[in-house]
Formats: sequence, structure tokens, C-alpha cells
Amino acid sequence: MEVRFLRESIRWRLETGKSVTRDGTTVTPLTRVMLLRWPGGALVRLRPAAVLVQRGGGRRQVPVVDVTRVAQLAIIGVGIGIGVARLARHRR
Repeated sequence: MEVRFLRESIRWRLETGKSVTRDGTTVTPLTRVMLLRWPGGALVRLRPAAVLVQRGGGRRQVPVVDVTRVAQLAIIGVGIGIGVARLARHRR
């Protein structure tokens, strides 16, 4: 019962956005969606994943770099580095 609740409470999926066509090229955004549900509420997290480009019968997927996520991870890394350095200096 509990495993089923967890499986239904947390969902990840890839969704497509609205396609835009111009000069024979169709661009479709792809978004990674995380849905977390609990009794009385829910949390939805959207992250850019890629852009699907269709042109002249060809199709390719161009990954999107989530700059905000990169910046957040860099800030967290610097904070951890500073904390470790302070602990190391304090223990001497």
C-alpha cells in the first residue's frame, strides 16, 4: 500500500509545449515535469529539457542548458567549500 502511494505521489514526465513554425522550420519545446502530491496539496517543478527542431523532413533534438540550475549548484558548491575550509582551519 505504501509503495503504491509513493509511486502515485511522485511523477516525472516529459511534456511538449506549443510548436512554432516559421519559414518551414518547426520548433517544439520539451519540458521535464516533476509532480509531487500529498494530502492537501501538490508541488510542480518544470525544467527545460530540449528543443525539437523539424526542418526539411529532418528532425533533431537540441538540449537546453538550465542556466539557473547551474548557478544554483555553483552557489551550493561554493558554500560547501567555504564550510569545509572553515572546519579544517578551525580544527587546527
